[in-house]
Amino acid sequence: MTNNFKLWWKKFVIFCRDVFHWFFPYHIFEEEPMEFNFVRIQKKERYDIKKHFLSFSIKSKDDVFKYGFFIMIIAFFFLMPYLSRNVGVSTREWDQNEYSEAVCRYYHDGDTSFRQMPQYVTKGQLADIVLVSVTKSLGFNNIFRFKHRLSALLGACLIAVVGLFLAKIVSWRCAFFCSLFLFCTPRFLGYTFGNFNDTLFALAFYFTLIEIWLLCYDFPMIKWSRLVFICIGMLAATTTSLSGFSLVFFFALFVLIYFFFKNPMGKFFTRQYMASLLTLIIIVAGISLIVVVGNIVLSPGFRLSDLHHGDNFMQ
Repeated sequence: MTNNFKLWWKKFVIFCRDVFHWFFPYHIFEEEPMEFNFVRIQKKERYDIKKHFLSFSIKSKDDVFKYGFFIMIIAFFFLMPYLSRNVGVSTREWDQNEYSEAVCRYYHDGDTSFRQMPQYVTKGQLADIVLVSVTKSLGFNNIFRFKHRLSALLGACLIAVVGLFLAKIVSWRCAFFCSLFLFCTPRFLGYTFGNFNDTLFALAFYFTLIEIWLLCYDFPMIKWSRLVFICIGMLAATTTSLSGFSLVFFFALFVLIYFFFKNPMGKFFTRQYMASLLTLIIIVAGISLIVVVGNIVLSPGFRLSDLHHGDNFMQ
């Protein structure tokens, strides 16, 4: 009992010390400003070998949960579409489908009636519009059943993305149980089974936030693939709904705060500090511009003036 108490007390002291360094980091007065390096491949030595996704060994109890996690995720990819086969159609989903069909009529016949529909306020639904157009061309009788199956697959992808992220930052045990509890949540299953647009938006939004976190984690190294994934995630979210543009704000906020937090404030006016800060600002501005231009090209009726209306982001 005494040894266990000492062990937990030691962990508590280490935790308190880490928290103290979060708010009062000693390195901001001792280290040099970071210098960004653009790389294609991440060095493997930066990560713990037991957390590699493709390592086949049972060296710890955590490895058992790793294999259990992958088996569970594979089962979800078959089970979730099967469970969604008898899901009904909600009013929200019906209205979104009507809007997608109206946009398809605009491209085929020039009918502009979609501009008077409530969904036009939030623009987006690009994936749903493409899906409706393809299914109509192929002669699908029940488009909603196909949407539900596809939405369930996206829900399984969302569980997998969340689990892999937790495996990276915590452990495979955490990834296993959190993914299992997420699957057992009725509200989560209800949304993933019954609304393709919302599930796609949730997947793109969370995926982008993870990539932003990993980008900061890798500083001062910047992977080109990470920037590409952030662009893809933002485009997927913003072309689904204007609410996705909040990711641009989060991207700039998190990256700049992390940069200021990890660099010595006493060397703010040095050449290296300013060069790194300018590089980061160019990256944020460049990705934001790509996302805006992508929406102008891809989203029906999108205008820059839509970003000035705050109510659009709450739709």
